[in-house]
Amino acid sequence: PVEVTPPSQVGREAAQAQLVLPKPKIERSATCIAVAGAGHRIGTTTQAMQICLYVKALGYKAAIIEMAASALTGYTQISDDAVLFDEHHFRVEGTDVYNDRTCILDAKSQYDYLILDYGCFAELTEPADYLRNDILVAVCGAKPSEVELAADVLRVDNGTIHYIFSFVPQRDRPDVLASMEQYGERTYFAGWTPDYFLYSGNDELYGKITGQIKPKSKAVQKKSHKWPWRKK
Repeated sequence: PVEVTPPSQVGREAAQAQLVLPKPKIERSATCIAVAGAGHRIGTTTQAMQICLYVKALGYKAAIIEMAASALTGYTQISDDAVLFDEHHFRVEGTDVYNDRTCILDAKSQYDYLILDYGCFAELTEPADYLRNDILVAVCGAKPSEVELAADVLRVDNGTIHYIFSFVPQRDRPDVLASMEQYGERTYFAGWTPDYFLYSGNDELYGKITGQIKPKSKAVQKKSHKWPWRKK
């Protein structure tokens, strides 16, 4: 018969020696920045790209994912420099873009930041999905018709949404801030960006939105000593 040692007679050190614990699997979980527009053709895609370029400039790995169900990817029509990986993933001007929202699950483990382009907020089937993300951004306009569209976003504001106004002249910005009232501390203005594949350099704006993230530290390479008497 096989002798079995009762648990009460097994020493702790002997039990720990026989116990093999699996090594924890460390997975990257990307920070999701959700960008939605108060209306159409208001600069939502431009601001999503600018945020992505800002994060990448700090040394982080980032990508854009189109979340709108009716989104049509127009990046390949804007630039000839496009690398296609598959039907849902391509790279334009050095920036990774996914045109299918189902890619977010796999992308979370591949990138540090994901910029989710939700398109027009009024057309979202599930606004709660937008509000569930880590950082929330709403792109608005100062025209009377555009201000009325922003009311849908203000209605669900949980105190964390950042508002970026596009195409607002400098002279009109004080009036826009006054109209935003309690949301004024989270209201910003974007400058003119003729090419949204090129970063505008507005670090102050995108730094406030992303929480002033620090540049990713780079590994310091040790310099090798050169001995004067050693032959090459």
